[in-house]
Amino acid sequence: MPSRKLSSFSYYFLNKRLHPSAPAGFRASLILFIVNHNSGRNAGKFLFVREISGGYVSWGLPKEGLESPIVVDDIFTALTRNLEEELGFRGMKINELKPIFYQKALLFDFALQKYDRARSVHEATRKRPIKGKIYHLAIMEYHGPEEIPGDFDSNKSEIDAFRWTFLEEGKKLIEESSRTFNPSSAEFNADLLEKIVKMHQDLERHFTSQPSLF
Repeated sequence: MPSRKLSSFSYYFLNKRLHPSAPAGFRASLILFIVNHNSGRNAGKFLFVREISGGYVSWGLPKEGLESPIVVDDIFTALTRNLEEELGFRGMKINELKPIFYQKALLFDFALQKYDRARSVHEATRKRPIKGKIYHLAIMEYHGPEEIPGDFDSNKSEIDAFRWTFLEEGKKLIEESSRTFNPSSAEFNADLLEKIVKMHQDLERHFTSQPSLF
């Protein structure tokens, strides 16, 4: 009999053949919702980053574009690339501090954003899809130093600052970003943040209500 290559179930689960690809004109993006699970002053807060791109300054959750047409080839690569290159979790100092991330959930097609004309024009200048974005969501726990020693390189990374925040402060930062960023996108991001926080709270209630197996 001819030999055949065996692949794990996760490959087929994540493969775009079972998970439909984004419609034409839309871009797929992965959101990282990283919640601080230390017992210190930032307990329960989530990570916000400041991004500078094309003259725009905006605060929001870490995001990473997905380039491969097959999710399994890109989803975990995008996640680690965001943590290491965009947020600065790399290098000797980070290795000594040993921050730990636990992935609690991965939700596909969590939200759909349709661009207005101004945002479409902006995306066209960057040679990106101009109709909108489809967001996947990774919910993660963070255990590590309270102050993340970000290793930012202004020549390589668009992210230049971060902070731990709660919902209301996060929404305020997004609102302030609308002064230099696209207002309709800022409004969408504020609503999206609320939706993500609610999803996280629902998951936490579900997990804590389940009987322990140990």
